[in-house]
Amino acid sequence: MRPIAGQNRVTGQFSLSEALERNEILQESYAAATAAIMSMRADEEGWLPLNKLKENGFTLQNLHDIAEQAELQTTGNPLLKRGLTLRTEYVFGRGVGFEAKVNNGTIPPRYQDIMEKPGNCSVLFSEEAFERNEREAFNKGNLFMAYRKSTKTFFPIPFNEISNSASNPDLQQDVWYYQRSYIKTNINGEPDEEKTIVWYPVLEKAEEGQAKLRTTIAGSRVDKDVVIIDAKFNTRVGGVWGVPDVLPALPYAWAHAEYIRDASKLLKALSTIAWKVVSKSKNNASNASVKMGMPKGAGSTASMTDNTDLVAMPRSGQVDMTDGQELAGYVASALQVSLVAITSNPGAASGSYGAAASLDQPSANSARARQAMWVSFYKRIYRAVGMKDVVVNFPKITEDPIFRQMQSFTLAFASGGIHQDEYRVAALEALDIKSLHEEVPEPNVFTAAAKYSQEAIEQEEKAAQDEADRATALAAQGQAGLAGAGGSGTNDLRDMDATPGTGSA
Repeated sequence: MRPIAGQNRVTGQFSLSEALERNEILQESYAAATAAIMSMRADEEGWLPLNKLKENGFTLQNLHDIAEQAELQTTGNPLLKRGLTLRTEYVFGRGVGFEAKVNNGTIPPRYQDIMEKPGNCSVLFSEEAFERNEREAFNKGNLFMAYRKSTKTFFPIPFNEISNSASNPDLQQDVWYYQRSYIKTNINGEPDEEKTIVWYPVLEKAEEGQAKLRTTIAGSRVDKDVVIIDAKFNTRVGGVWGVPDVLPALPYAWAHAEYIRDASKLLKALSTIAWKVVSKSKNNASNASVKMGMPKGAGSTASMTDNTDLVAMPRSGQVDMTDGQELAGYVASALQVSLVAITSNPGAASGSYGAAASLDQPSANSARARQAMWVSFYKRIYRAVGMKDVVVNFPKITEDPIFRQMQSFTLAFASGGIHQDEYRVAALEALDIKSLHEEVPEPNVFTAAAKYSQEAIEQEEKAAQDEADRATALAAQGQAGLAGAGGSGTNDLRDMDATPGTGSA
């Protein structure tokens, strides 16, 4: 192996002047690397410079910048994309139901018709809408849904079009109006030359009455025909804006991606070297390299010089990509999901998959908290159309396996907790079986329910009594017509056994 410049070939040590020179080079390299790291822009690596933080938290422009980069990172980074998918599945994976508090849970047709309009359903009640709205919370921390009363239509407002807010003078976080700045386009898709600036009142402010609404704010008009239903996530006390869920995970997701890329490059570089020549002198190594040449195929022969050896490069332990698991763990913690789920790797738990699955309970609790926020949001959606008494129901986030559910159903039926028809409905739904009969099946010897029917109990009692009568008959000797009766009823057979030849023939 060739020594480093300035290194003694025999001792392998540096002289003092050479060591000082190399130390200076290392310091310069370290300083350059540190400066490069410190100068990294947030939009390139996902790190948030401290100078973007103000005394009262993030400014609106800060959040616009973060949201733009978060969208790109979530689209391109596997860990962030997986984290968003997990959170959406936990919250909306089993759907959501809406019922009225009265009228047997049926929502009045005048409200249901509004919600079922194609435009309204596509932005609020479809599977795509659930995923899109959760993505807004994940990447932007703020969601703005507008309702135009004249046309009874809902439409989302992009976060980057929200340019200002007007709040209660006594409570800054109590926002009354939002300003929207955007470029209108005509039916041909041609944009206007000037930007449109308009203010929209928040739902609660509009509910106070049209007379109490401002006509203009800061020289721009207030559109009283539109109300805003906003949702903010990860807010702080006194803060006006929400913060994206993905924000604390961005730098570690980037670092993990960089680690994997660097490790793969190193593996590729090492894979180009299959053997190494070990020699005691430089000349022998050079001669060996000349004589070996380029192999022409499998099974070629290497011509070696004296005092040289050909050693295979080690194949294990060179690069361990699992070392990046710690970085993935930070991403999982920031997104409040389990490491096993976000990496799709049971081995990340360093144990059995059963132990790994138990890590999802904190994620389920986090999803329940998010569901509570969506319940409040959808209640406000219904209030915007005039319906105040609505119940928003999310099913259980997780459910037991089918066999455990059936055990629970059977135990409830056996203990008298549910009726047979209720047991049947629950079993058909759990097993995903289409019912071919309207009536409840009668208990018989093929069903476990026969054990609990009155008819089966009576049959068991009668069978037990018959068995008892049969046993009594076998024990009673000498009864006419019954098994065990024989002879004349005398002791002749006994006497013949005791004294052979004395009994009557």
